[in-house]
Amino acid sequence: FWLGLMWDKAGDHGKAIPAFEGYLKLPEADTQASNRETCYFKIMENHVKAEAWDKAVETGEMLIKTYPGSKLLGQAMGELGRNYRRKGDVDKAMALWAQAAEQKYSHAIFDMVDVHMLNGELDKAKAVCAKGMEVLQKDATKGTLGELLAFVNAIGTPAPAPEGVVCVSGGEAPAAWGPKPALLYFTPVVMP
Repeated sequence: FWLGLMWDKAGDHGKAIPAFEGYLKLPEADTQASNRETCYFKIMENHVKAEAWDKAVETGEMLIKTYPGSKLLGQAMGELGRNYRRKGDVDKAMALWAQAAEQKYSHAIFDMVDVHMLNGELDKAKAVCAKGMEVLQKDATKGTLGELLAFVNAIGTPAPAPEGVVCVSGGEAPAAWGPKPALLYFTPVVMP
């Protein structure tokens, strides 16, 4: 197990995966459920790093089948959904993300909104945000989701004139919006 973690930290998925798989075959692994569950996560992550989507999906399916009552079930479903998306099966990904959201895994909500926005389905993106606000309990996540919902609601509405906009990267800020859609991203900088 520890050898797998070291190879994983070194970024050598070709050695990390066999180390984790070897650990899972040891009798002592049966007595250490949290390490076994971590192994499945790490094997899946390393298959992702190797862009072996089929193997990542296979490992993720094994993970949720083996640990259906895990407190990390939502995360496992969310990651498995991302692997299905990488494979090109967006419908399966969306179904898994919906289940993960019910498990209060907030990243699944953002993934669903992303897919809906890419497909031009703003009403569905708004519905997912609204449902997420009901499901999620953490104030920090609700705040982030509220910001995302405000962003989704602003899409398609006329923007105010960009008066006073400053480009901090050294370029010139636009004097007017062009004919193409534009996104202005604002982030405050806090200095100690």
